[in-house]
Amino acid sequence: MKIASSLLLGMGLCFSSPLIAGDWLTFAHDPQRSGWAFEEKTLSHENVSGLELKWKTQLKNDPRALTALTAPLVASEVPTAQGIKTLVYVAGSANNFFAVDAENGSLVWSRNFESYVLPKNEDHWLCPQGINATPTIDRSTGTVYTIAADGKLIGLDLSTGKTKFGPIQFVPPYSKNWSLNLVDGVVYTALSQGCGGGQSGFYAMEIREPFRPVVHNLLISDKGGAGIWGRGGPVIGENGRIYSTTGDGEFEPLSGKYGSTVIASSLRNMHVVDYYSPNNWRDVNRFDWDMSCTSPVWFAYKNYHLIAVGGKEGIVYLLDADSLGDKDHHTAL
Repeated sequence: MKIASSLLLGMGLCFSSPLIAGDWLTFAHDPQRSGWAFEEKTLSHENVSGLELKWKTQLKNDPRALTALTAPLVASEVPTAQGIKTLVYVAGSANNFFAVDAENGSLVWSRNFESYVLPKNEDHWLCPQGINATPTIDRSTGTVYTIAADGKLIGLDLSTGKTKFGPIQFVPPYSKNWSLNLVDGVVYTALSQGCGGGQSGFYAMEIREPFRPVVHNLLISDKGGAGIWGRGGPVIGENGRIYSTTGDGEFEPLSGKYGSTVIASSLRNMHVVDYYSPNNWRDVNRFDWDMSCTSPVWFAYKNYHLIAVGGKEGIVYLLDADSLGDKDHHTAL
């Protein structure tokens, strides 16, 4: 009997006047995965100690091999049958999707996605074979996008949960895909671990023409290695490049193999345009010191575009986002 389900926690400050809710439309707030809510005006040094638990709610979702709920997203001023609300959106590992009222934690709507293909293997901690990617929201169309367990991209109405886009095959069924990113009408994700037969790399789908979507990909390994498994998935800089880090794997750039590397790809044609690999990449592979355990953070400082990334070795690398690793591809800032 399946009885396990997951918890969603809500936190906030107690004030005499209601809080003005801010949007959190993608993993770590923005395409650059900065985690910086720069529009936040409520929290300060003086009142942050007043944070307290406001509510918690249990959602009907069965965990799958160390996975349960994705990171939550937030959209404010959403029209619902119960009035204008701020909603919290979260996907569940057992092919579920939930919209929760940010005011009190009550369930506003939910979906369970049907799958017409069965996994070939049992669930495993490396391959949980359920929803793994944090969704992403397009406020311009009132749509939240998610990848179902069968690898299909689905766009749901923010207000009702009704299907507005797809489902359309995006990645292999039961592959391990990571947080979605959305820029200029294209949804991006990344794959790792070879789950469901999916090859490691970037995957992109153009969604502006829902009846003629185009899928692009950039594969960085012909095996299960060199996976892009940072929780943030593809990181998109304001300089028009996609970034991520790869796990242990073969490092042969001339053959298109980029294990233990920070890679940069062009947005449209999905070609590698730059890369950085530490000088001790052989040891990184040998001792399982993956750089891919975290996603990069892209940010601007003065006249620089920068990337920061860390790995299992306990080192943080600071890189020039416009010239990763300098001319030899092995020199960090």
